[in-house]
Amino acid sequence: GCYHWRTSSPSESRRIPWEGDGAFSPDGRTFALKGPTDRLQLHDAASWERLREMEADPSDQREWSSNPVFSSDGATLAGSVEKGVRLWDAASGRALQTVTAMKPHTCHLALSHNGRLLAGVLEMKVLICEIASDRTVLELDMGKAPTVEVVFSPDDRLLATLGGGQTKLWEVSTGTEVCRLEGHRAEVRCLAFAPHGLRLATGSEDGTVL
Repeated sequence: GCYHWRTSSPSESRRIPWEGDGAFSPDGRTFALKGPTDRLQLHDAASWERLREMEADPSDQREWSSNPVFSSDGATLAGSVEKGVRLWDAASGRALQTVTAMKPHTCHLALSHNGRLLAGVLEMKVLICEIASDRTVLELDMGKAPTVEVVFSPDDRLLATLGGGQTKLWEVSTGTEVCRLEGHRAEVRCLAFAPHGLRLATGSEDGTVL
């Protein structure tokens, strides 16, 4: 499990009994996580009331799902399933599409802001798939370092990847590595673009943000 803090009142915390990844919706009102049934569930972030469970594959009611990520408008939720990566309507929990080009066990997912592309980590590669056609459009070789996070820039021109302590920027249209960002004295653990896309912040175990 983990702790969930109300940032306006840091002394108020709630222990959340779950294992695996979770994700806040962009408006911060709901939280997605894998529930006891191994399917993704949405909870009210303030009360922790369960709102709904994401629809499973009708052909396999025991299907698991994990690695939730919301679209930038909060309307769509994506998660890894046994047949690839599934997209759901967040408001109803209805399954929209399964992107099989992503392959099973893909993790660290990211949806582009325009809703066209889906990025995910599979072993030592980052795959970028076109959702509508269900095909892989780019495959980025990350070498021997496991990648732990992928993030699209707000204009979807760049993809930032974090793995092995290295932050890299890639041009989405060509798969070209644009640059590597250095300067931390310890392992880099997280990264985020500013809303205008002109800055990228990285957080490190050395206690700094660059």
